[in-house]
Amino acid sequence: MGMKQALRSAMALAVAAGLLAACGGGDDTPAAPRYARMVSFGDSLSDVGSYRTPGVQQRFGGGQFTVNSPQGGTNWTEQLARELALSAPCAARTGLQSSGDFAVLAAPVTDHVNCTNYAQGGARVTNRVGPGNAALLPDPQGQLGALTQPVKDQIARHLALSGGSFSTTDLVTVLAGGNDIFRSLVERAPAQVGAAVQTAGAELVALVRDQILAKGAQRVVLVLLPDIGVSPLVATQPVERRAQFAQQLTQLSLAFNVPLLNAFSGDPRVLLVDAFSASELQKLDPAKYGLGNATTPACDPALPTVLLCSPATTVAADVSKYWFADEVHPTPYGYQLLARVVTDTMTRAGWLAPSGSRPCNAAARGCTLAPLPQ
Repeated sequence: MGMKQALRSAMALAVAAGLLAACGGGDDTPAAPRYARMVSFGDSLSDVGSYRTPGVQQRFGGGQFTVNSPQGGTNWTEQLARELALSAPCAARTGLQSSGDFAVLAAPVTDHVNCTNYAQGGARVTNRVGPGNAALLPDPQGQLGALTQPVKDQIARHLALSGGSFSTTDLVTVLAGGNDIFRSLVERAPAQVGAAVQTAGAELVALVRDQILAKGAQRVVLVLLPDIGVSPLVATQPVERRAQFAQQLTQLSLAFNVPLLNAFSGDPRVLLVDAFSASELQKLDPAKYGLGNATTPACDPALPTVLLCSPATTVAADVSKYWFADEVHPTPYGYQLLARVVTDTMTRAGWLAPSGSRPCNAAARGCTLAPLPQ
């Protein structure tokens, strides 16, 4: 058995074990819990508007890392909140320290103490310099001035505002790792990248264990990093390098996920959501998951950042069933697929009532996500 296959087998067994531990069994299984609020930590995949400055929103109709909708509600955490009958998530900190070509997007850093989605585009696990951060100047990427507050600091800020602990009625979501891979590929020698990514995974383990669970959280949805090797990022490489690059990205995604699996697969307070395997299944059979285009980014490639993407800047009039907005970020439909993976996993574990009996928040476009194909 090769290393990649062994890691996949370990992942499948660990996720299955975690689900069984969380589910319990028999007629004595308690009713699904009710949550008072959702607290989210992570990066652009969970960011609900950290960079929705007036310059971004009014000039470009943007604000999130996807095809932005005027109605909002496109992110998987927003979709999950509707399923839980909770208020729409809002960004705990907003602003951009933009300069140069991006100066018109700048806005002061502002904290919103009643908002509990701390995720920020570009955020890493512990390193404060993620993609788009001003510290990367004079590299033009730094002109965006993204805040990229790492997960470590996101959690610390929440604890400082919440008396040093989580409530037993909180649902905590965590999804990170992609930016540690992207920056490690740039910052590290090729032979060091894998170890750096594994270290980032181990750092996230420590944060979840010591700063979330040890601080009172009883329900933590820990979403494994999707397989970056199935994304359109691969197509940015010369044809002769694509297969090798895809394999490298897949291995790095696994390298980040394995420490999480080893640490939490038997902890009933942590629900591991296997977004990695889900992304691979979607790549293998896009039509089964309602995807009309699984390879072409929906947003105009001339845009300097997907943060500015809107229906006015897509490559086709109808991109409603495209999978990716740019090389790595999902479209609203792609986020819906991720939200379905989360809700299906929560339902199987008894953390969420079956869809037909949920008292979900049916504002805007409704709330019930259809189950994924079996």
